[in-house]
Amino acid sequence: MKRSVKATLYASAAVIAIFAGIVLIKYATIYLLDRQVRKAWAPLEQVLETRYTNVPRLVKGLTEFKGAEDEQSRALTEAYKEFAAAGSIPDKVRAGKHIEMLLRDFFMHQQEQLPEILSNYDFLIARRQFQVTRQLIKPPLNEFDAAVTRFNIYTDIFPNSIIARKMGIRHEGYYFNPDGTTR
Repeated sequence: MKRSVKATLYASAAVIAIFAGIVLIKYATIYLLDRQVRKAWAPLEQVLETRYTNVPRLVKGLTEFKGAEDEQSRALTEAYKEFAAAGSIPDKVRAGKHIEMLLRDFFMHQQEQLPEILSNYDFLIARRQFQVTRQLIKPPLNEFDAAVTRFNIYTDIFPNSIIARKMGIRHEGYYFNPDGTTR
């Protein structure tokens, strides 16, 4: 009888050790994938910060041209402040998406409603900077979205989803699309 109890204990210990090993490996993989997302965010954030430093110049050019700040300018200024104040990646992505949507609408609206604004120097410089940074965004954006996709695919699978949740890590919806459309 003692042999079967010992064998059961050894078998139970082996199962627990294997389970703990699997959980540890999954934990390490989730941690590494999370680090990849954060690493891919850094160059994208740098380009976005460069891009968004032109928002005040754009608003200034429009305000000088019109003689007063309008609702779009105020919304753009608030979104810029929100981006600058955001501390986490999801908050920065959310604020960045909001700025991009406002910029798209802003440029379309201003060119349709005020074609003569194209003669304003600050507006033209800011618009040109936004065009240049749009091209600079593409490579880090693709790398960031790829890292997020890898993370989401891995953490959507059972039991990885439970482990990621217990770790407090979630990156779903981090996708950043400067066109304002959903990916």
